[in-house]
Amino acid sequence: MWCSNIFFFGNNEFFQEELTIALPRKPEKTTREVAIDVEQRAKFIQNIYEGMLDDIVKSPNFTLSSTSHPLSFWLTERNKPLHPSTPLIEVGIENNQRVVYHPSQLGLGLSQQTIVTVTEIDAKANAITMKELAERWRTEIKKSLSDALWGIEMDKQIPLLRLKILALLVFAVIIFVLIVNYLQTLVKKWKKNLTNELTNIKDTLTINPEALPKENLEEKNIRPLIQVLMILIILKKINLK
Repeated sequence: MWCSNIFFFGNNEFFQEELTIALPRKPEKTTREVAIDVEQRAKFIQNIYEGMLDDIVKSPNFTLSSTSHPLSFWLTERNKPLHPSTPLIEVGIENNQRVVYHPSQLGLGLSQQTIVTVTEIDAKANAITMKELAERWRTEIKKSLSDALWGIEMDKQIPLLRLKILALLVFAVIIFVLIVNYLQTLVKKWKKNLTNELTNIKDTLTINPEALPKENLEEKNIRPLIQVLMILIILKKINLK
């Protein structure tokens, strides 16, 4: 079996709802040919979806909501209600095959059309029954269309919001990288100072280990030496350079 994921463009994420479709491997076809076939099927379904959305937006009865929503509705509300212009999506039987389709809805500029045919191999790929898969796909397609329509509303009510969000994310990433680089510089400087301190302690012990009383030798040299060695061992374990 060869699988492909179909992504629909919604409002909450760049890639939101998805359908996983599949085609069986056939002895007379190479792996590459089967892969091309399943991708062509995926593209065909995406084209139907995009055509539906385009027809709805261009239909004379499609109007944007007059209600102004707060910014939180667009950015943080994950479970928006279905958009008023969301079309009916149904499950039915066509040519003895289970299909997900939209019935004729002339007010939205839609004539009846099959969106996707549910096959046994699709059900196996999704590890559920064909009936369950058809209902899942119906729900996901309907929700994706609703999110896409809300996205159009958002672009009209708050122009350039998507661009502003993208710019903010890029700015946040740049700040994060600068902070990480600054912290790395501090750690390297700290490590260098510890190394220099260890070197000075070693030099002191090597040049004149008996110049100091035993008590001072232990307190001023041995204990700091142990502390520095422990810190260096810790830094080595976490691979800080």
